[in-house]
Amino acid sequence: MKNKVVVFTGVQKIEFREEEIPEVLPAGAVLVKTEYTFISAGTELSNLTGKEKQVFIPGSWCAYPWKPGYAQVGRVVAVAETTPPSGHPSAGGEWKVGDRVFTFANHAAYTVRTREDFLIRIPDALDSVTAVATRMAAVAASGLVTFVPEWHSPGWVAVFGLGTVGNLAAQCYKAVGARVIGIDPVEHRRTLAKTCGIEHVIAGGENVLQDIQAITGGERPRVVVEATGVPKVAVDAISLVREHGDVVLVGSPRGDFETSATDLLAQIHYRNLKVHGALEWSLPRDQPEGFNNPSAVPVNNVHDKIKMLFDWVLEGRLKVAPIVSHIVKADDIAKGYEGLLKQPEMYTGVAVEWN
Repeated sequence: MKNKVVVFTGVQKIEFREEEIPEVLPAGAVLVKTEYTFISAGTELSNLTGKEKQVFIPGSWCAYPWKPGYAQVGRVVAVAETTPPSGHPSAGGEWKVGDRVFTFANHAAYTVRTREDFLIRIPDALDSVTAVATRMAAVAASGLVTFVPEWHSPGWVAVFGLGTVGNLAAQCYKAVGARVIGIDPVEHRRTLAKTCGIEHVIAGGENVLQDIQAITGGERPRVVVEATGVPKVAVDAISLVREHGDVVLVGSPRGDFETSATDLLAQIHYRNLKVHGALEWSLPRDQPEGFNNPSAVPVNNVHDKIKMLFDWVLEGRLKVAPIVSHIVKADDIAKGYEGLLKQPEMYTGVAVEWN
């Protein structure tokens, strides 16, 4: 049986390749037929355009040829006859043909999920497009589950960048009681953030601190979230946060930027700041014995995080559907990438349909 897979073969080069699906699945594995995947405008565009320099380093995690994508919704169409012991969150023995599932997989018509891969059922009330787009909320929520201040009263959180991840990060902080200010120079993104329930949005620029303090009554934010991946923005975030404040780096830094390490470290040192890395893979897939995340969000592993986000969507605390601006057919996936690159004010989120 043949599988159809998207591959980046070079800068701005996208191909479909055929791969053989094994006739006999590994023990504990399931075969999932894809309904939708979702394009990550950060990671995938950086690799497609060569902005991520590791694409040119043989053996690196994203070296060309590279299979993009890490969000898939589909149906289980086959289950391995030999299954692992029951009780494992991703055990093949828990699945049956017809189950609608969410997983971290590439842009492809099918995917084989083994007991080592993440897999979770989708609630019946959640449509497949919203479910696959919730993958980006999992990236955004990493800052929240990595570091959650104990609010004695609702605190101010400023979020730099209101693209898909920043928008969802702002919503996540709002969901736990923070008062949020979104910052983005693109008017369309600010408007979309307001549609998603973020009351305070500003353009940023030279007067960003004054604009923030006009909203907060003179306060600096308790937390500043960097969701762009632009190194200069991270430096700006450190300069804006209040004393004893926290800066959370959700965006993966990309591109070159020169500044004084001494000045940067001095700000952190003299103002007693904390800078938190928030790569989403900081949480284990499943909860190991003795692991505990002592925060306001009861999330100890990736499984719990995705389940929490699905619940928030169904409860109306997290608005994911508005960020999906386009649905493209799999054969037209290049149009999705082109739109995200050249028309970011129109293409806020792209789902890929694999019917």
